[in-house]
Formats: sequence, C-alpha cells, structure tokens
Amino acid sequence: MSSVNIIQIMGRLGADPEIKQVGSTSLVSARVATSESRPNPQGGWIEDTEWHTVKIWGDTAKHFHR
Repeated sequence: MSSVNIIQIMGRLGADPEIKQVGSTSLVSARVATSESRPNPQGGWIEDTEWHTVKIWGDTAKHFHR
C-alpha cells in the first residue's frame, strides 16, 4: 500500500528557484521562509522565521521552465 502526503507552504522565496535537468527529469529546488509573530512580555513582538528546502520533480517541475 502506498500513501501520499500533501503539504502547503506559504511564504517568501529566499532566491530565484534553481531549475535543473537530471537525465530526462526536471528538478526545481527552492528555499522558502515562513514566519510567525508572537507578543513578548515587554509589549513588543518577536518574529520567528523557519527556512524550508522544497524540491519539485517531474511534470510539476516543468511548469517552472522559462
């Protein structure tokens, strides 16, 4: 039995996506930043940023070719 995990990451790109051909397969690699803000005890805000590396293969990656 196989399963598929689907996630949705909404954030900001750290740079232009890198597009490569690996044999006959397309590969897109991108760094995406997501942030969360929370109040601190002094009344200000703290912003935590987490970076994600996203890799897209095959037919989906072909949409990134210019």
